[in-house]
Amino acid sequence: MEKFAEEADLPSQTVYAWQNGRWDSSLNSMINISEVLGRTVGDLFVEV
Repeated sequence: MEKFAEEADLPSQTVYAWQNGRWDSSLNSMINISEVLGRTVGDLFVEV
């Protein structure tokens, strides 16, 4: 997770909290996360 947080330019605590449902991401964070994953922001909201 730390590498992902670094690549997304986010604090690792933010990524851990987001992963555990304790934090709602800002749009800028979602854009960074989607870029690291090679996906669109919309893809992050698709139910699997």
